[in-house]
Amino acid sequence: MQYGGLKLRDPEKYELSGKIGFDPITNMINSPDSELKLLTYRSLKGIMFILNVLPEHTEYLGLDENFTIDKPITSFVLKVVIISVGDKEIPLWPYQDTKNENYPKYTETENSFFEECKLQQKIWEKSIRGGREPICPSVANLVFFANYESKDMLNFFMIKLQNQTPLDIESERAINYLLDMLRNANYRLSIMTMPAVENTLTLEDFKIHNNLNQVNNAIIYAMAQMLRLFIEIHVIHFDLHSHNVLVYPDGMGGVKCFLIDFGSASDLENPILNKFINDENVRQFYLEEASNYYDNFFNLRNSTDVKKTKIVKDIANIVGRADQIENNRIFQFDDPRRFQMLWIQILPNNLFKDVFNIANQLMIVPIPEKLSLTTIQRYKRQNYLINFDGKTPNDFLSTSFWIGLCDRISGICTISGGKNKKSRNRKSRNRKSRNRKSRNRKSRNRKSRK
Repeated sequence: MQYGGLKLRDPEKYELSGKIGFDPITNMINSPDSELKLLTYRSLKGIMFILNVLPEHTEYLGLDENFTIDKPITSFVLKVVIISVGDKEIPLWPYQDTKNENYPKYTETENSFFEECKLQQKIWEKSIRGGREPICPSVANLVFFANYESKDMLNFFMIKLQNQTPLDIESERAINYLLDMLRNANYRLSIMTMPAVENTLTLEDFKIHNNLNQVNNAIIYAMAQMLRLFIEIHVIHFDLHSHNVLVYPDGMGGVKCFLIDFGSASDLENPILNKFINDENVRQFYLEEASNYYDNFFNLRNSTDVKKTKIVKDIANIVGRADQIENNRIFQFDDPRRFQMLWIQILPNNLFKDVFNIANQLMIVPIPEKLSLTTIQRYKRQNYLINFDGKTPNDFLSTSFWIGLCDRISGICTISGGKNKKSRNRKSRNRKSRNRKSRNRKSRNRKSRK
């Protein structure tokens, strides 16, 4: 199991942890005043939770305003998926929420979820290069669990939820749904941990709680990120509904957005096809379109608002059309006009120029450059950033000491045994050996002086 993804504040804790060797996420859930709550259950292949902790109890440090990894991360998104045996995604029982509305669910395969996490980290690394705003959160951690470990982990989540006031019924229902699915011994969990921002809301929830002007500002930023994803990173999301856009305050009275959940996304630069882009000619077509729009985009920086509006509409149309065609081909919606990005239709045409201006700001590399490719690679070598290069899902398996004992009174989980304990014992023996040698040398030196 790898702890990489963000810099651990106290890495020696996990090397020399002794009998109680907390995993970073488990440790933060156990910390005083931490909060675990449901984020969204509407993802086709997962259920997401938010974990908030106090700065003094976080286990991770992330990039600060100077792009040095030294900033305490206090909010995390945990994406929980069910992994099935083999290479096929299997339909599950629909998730029924407290409003009695049903949402289809599928399992993930081990390889497909691994590739999703790998793609998300690639998008994050490419989008921040030079010191720019990220399109999506980075991947802080990835773990694949056995079936029994998965149940223990969910029971641990449930304990935390039940100790919080008031009890969130929807969160409890989501945990029970996952536990029900794990009655099948061939199913198990995987959890991807992502750093988030405090007070994060999905775009759908943000629309409910804010006025029209604030909602328009969020959609402008989200559209700019979608545009970057296509023309700069060469990725089409294919599941970019309003629950997969996270809105958060920018600290100056405005908002910014992350895009999340890349389980259906197609990397147009990758010749390996997926179910959404399953034809090489189609892949080449979208890749050429993305490259052409990227070149034309920068030529319009000093152009008129009419031309800026047109290119944004054209890009939104080609991505939206791809979304509509491929999703209908696979899922055969009752309404063939349906597509996932319906939220972009809310934005008035006269604000599309603002989308262009925001996207332009997001794609410009600051001078002087704040975060070079060399620095990113160095962070990966130092294990500050998770490194998928040359790795397989087997490199991210749980080490079998994940959940040892849950105290149902205090809600504290202890974890014993495993690699950390051996590491501690080995280092302890080495220190004792060095101490004995040091004492022997001092004794000989004293005799020599006499």
